Amino acid sequence: MEAIEVMRNILTNEEFRGFLLGNVYKYLIRHPHKGNPIGDLQKAIDYIKALEVMLVDPDCMNPFEVIRNQKQNTND
Repeated sequence: MEAIEVMRNILTNEEFRGFLLGNVYKYLIRHPHKGNPIGDLQKAIDYIKALEVMLVDPDCMNPFEVIRNQKQNTND
């Protein structure tokens, strides 16, 4: 089980969305300070996409898996 799935299991839907949103802010705030601004901005985008997945499917256990599958299907 991935760490994100553990978080998903212990948090309510609202709490999990808050967790995702908090990570968006974290990566936006730190991007000019930690030495990898593009990577941090990409992580913020990934968390925004995860929030989008959760709005479409509130019961999704791992929104990042959905995003990976979407990317893979786009590349096929």
